[in-house]
Amino acid sequence: MTTPEHLFLRLPPVFLGHVTPFEDIDLTLHTPGDVLVASAGADVSGSTALWRDPGRVQEEGFAVTARTTTAPPGWLVPGLAGLGWGAALALGWRWLRPHAPAAHEAPAPPLPPEAAPESDPPLPPSSPRRPEDPSVWAGDGVSAVGWRGAPLPPSSPCWR
Repeated sequence: MTTPEHLFLRLPPVFLGHVTPFEDIDLTLHTPGDVLVASAGADVSGSTALWRDPGRVQEEGFAVTARTTTAPPGWLVPGLAGLGWGAALALGWRWLRPHAPAAHEAPAPPLPPEAAPESDPPLPPSSPRRPEDPSVWAGDGVSAVGWRGAPLPPSSPCWR
């Protein structure tokens, strides 16, 4: 008998009663999914059930309940959860980060030259020259003297 999720297999001892008794048996049953329950005397390992006691099989028969499909792997649930978190973070990052303005939000074009406000034209650069009186640029009566009070020669770098 089979349901969509489980396989039930049973061979009652009545069917084995008409068989000549046997001394040795190695009955191995492989199922598509994991074996959930097996009759007494069976060694169960994953999707395999093994019977080796001939007397017990002839007296009790054998029965197995197994899954029809394999169980999902252990990494599937954490993997799907990680994939969901990654997608949520990527969408959140895309939504929260600043974005370029759309075409209808584009900055205004520059004004034509005739509509630009008038301003004074820039002055041409002039070459530096030695002031005649240092008080013009010093402002507080400082003269061209060294830090010890001696006058600086005209070849000094501060005059250049």
